[in-house]
Amino acid sequence: MNGFSLFVALRYTLSRRQSHLVAFISRVSTIGLVLAVSILITVMSVMNGFERELRERILAIVPHATLSGFGQTQQWPEYLQLAQQHPGVSAAAPFSYRQALVMHQQSVRAALLYGIDPRHELQGGVLQQLLGEQLLSLEQPGTVIVGSRLADKLGISAGQSLRVVLPAAGEQRLPAVDYLTVTAVLHSGTELDQRLLLTHRSRIASLSGNAPDAVDGIRIQVDDLFAARAIADQLAELTGLYQVRDWSRSHGNLFHAVQMSRKLVLLLVLIIIAVAAFNVVSTLVLAVNDKAADIAILRTMGCRDGQIQGIFILQGLLIGLLGVGIGVALGVLLSVSVSQLVSVIERLSGVHFLQSEVYPVDHLPSQLLASDVAVVAGAALLLSILASWLPAWLARRIAPARILRYE
Repeated sequence: MNGFSLFVALRYTLSRRQSHLVAFISRVSTIGLVLAVSILITVMSVMNGFERELRERILAIVPHATLSGFGQTQQWPEYLQLAQQHPGVSAAAPFSYRQALVMHQQSVRAALLYGIDPRHELQGGVLQQLLGEQLLSLEQPGTVIVGSRLADKLGISAGQSLRVVLPAAGEQRLPAVDYLTVTAVLHSGTELDQRLLLTHRSRIASLSGNAPDAVDGIRIQVDDLFAARAIADQLAELTGLYQVRDWSRSHGNLFHAVQMSRKLVLLLVLIIIAVAAFNVVSTLVLAVNDKAADIAILRTMGCRDGQIQGIFILQGLLIGLLGVGIGVALGVLLSVSVSQLVSVIERLSGVHFLQSEVYPVDHLPSQLLASDVAVVAGAALLLSILASWLPAWLARRIAPARILRYE
């Protein structure tokens, strides 16, 4: 392949004098590449977005791991210090939690009453980012922060009171009932908005009949999600808090489902790209037949086999470059704007596509990665080049005498 092959390939690709069938098949193959590349980039960006939301939103609110023992403990400051000094632990805080029923007027819902200590809450964590100074309102006795979806179902807002019923536990023979005032509504955009109630840890201790300083255990956030279990086991040996639970038990299936879906979608759309790329075969085979006389003349003028073959390989590459270039531009544009586009469609149609009752988040996230764009573009170009080898091989086998006999 040399400059001559490139010159002829450009003439054949841009020529307006080719047959209508060749021109039509060429446009179809190019459009197929554009659609396949743009869809794959967009879908991979959405999958990246779901993975990011799981990691940065849900798993930033849900503890990476928790350590607890039998019943509540008042030795948590010692355990907290051990956890904070352990390598790999980014933050630690005491916690308590109870399954509860929450009531407001005629509405009754199941909820998770989670007790935290705002003074020891994770520094720079998602709760502080979402609530800011409102988090400190839990320092006031008898206060609670409600998840946004749960608040909607109860028909309650900040400043109103709700009733919380905890099942009987330990020496208690009757359920514990408490009235709490809502100081803020938490909107995390995740499934936690459906059932989460945040209150001060001392409130749960008093409802459970324990000392005000008692907590269920320690929650930790780690630098490496996949090391959470190992770090928690090490801390369990140091603290004696033998009950260890990490994020892989509560949300591991969701994480692996996202990973598996990403791989399956990647495989399926790569097959679509392969089909679109091999449409180039049809285009070039028709082009070889259409230009058979030209090829025969070039052969009689001394054009070598490699130059003839290079003409159609470069023509396939040019078709691939055109389709991939437009597809990448369209895919990047869709990936950047898909979240806003879906939001606009939801507002215009009045239909909410992603409900947090079903999906882990209530919006369509997207994260565009340059590595994904490079892989998709490279794969599409490679398949386009491979698809052009057969027509190029057929072109070099054309016998000038047989073709020119009928001209």
